[in-house]
This record gives sequence, structure tokens and C-alpha cells, in this order.
Amino acid sequence: FCVMQLLSDVDLSQVLSYPSPENVKESCKSFVKVLFNFIDKNKVLFSAVFSDRNSLSFDTTLINVITDFCALKLTQVLEGVPDYKAQIFSNFYSGSVIGVIKWYVKNYDICPLDDIYAFFDRRIDEICDAYIKYYLDDLKEKLI
Repeated sequence: FCVMQLLSDVDLSQVLSYPSPENVKESCKSFVKVLFNFIDKNKVLFSAVFSDRNSLSFDTTLINVITDFCALKLTQVLEGVPDYKAQIFSNFYSGSVIGVIKWYVKNYDICPLDDIYAFFDRRIDEICDAYIKYYLDDLKEKLI
């Protein structure tokens, strides 16, 4: 099977063209839901992929998809913010999402998908608020 082709089939168009790009929090929450719905529909395949010792290139690809999405949303909203600040946030966030994806594909039978959504809804709010506090107090209204 071709996992890279499967990943390219994820329909992120609704998220990437989110109607309110000013709202980074809602964009990230929607992105997580689209991604986890896809993972859930293909959990057996993803379980096999993440069990493979050679899955590092897949991990890297998935991290890049998530990081690029977050960085894009942040730079669309926050003109003039150095790119490295968006990259710090995006890499932190993508590492968290990948960790939960890997856990979920091994434990989907004990954890409803709605609990994953609820977890990320709260964490995204906290992460965005921390990002604002650390870097962007003067631009807070653009993120909330």
C-alpha cells in the first residue's frame, strides 16, 4: 500500500480555505477534526504504519503537513511577525498532534473520538493563549 498517497487524499480544502482566517484557534480545531476523522476511518492502516520501524519518513511527512498548516494560518493573520515565531508554535503543536495520533491508533477501542476533539479544543485554546502572551500581547484580538 502507498501511505503517502493515502495521506495526500485527506480533504483539507475546507480547513485550508477556512472562511475566517483571522481566527487561528478555530482553524486549528477544524484541522484536528478533519485529520482525526481521516485517521479514524483508516486506523488499522495507520496502526500498521506507526508500528513499522521504518515509518520515520511518514512521521516527518505528517509533521510537515501539520506544521505547514499552522504556520500558514499564523502568518496569514499576523503580518510582520517573524516566521520563526510561527514555526516554534507550529512545531510544538504538530508534535503534540502526532503523539496523540500514535496513541489513538493503538487505543481507539477505549477512547471515543469526541474525547480527542474535546481534549484538543481545550489544548488549542491554551496553546494559542500562551503564544499570545509570550509573543503577541498587542495582537491578541486577531487570534481570539
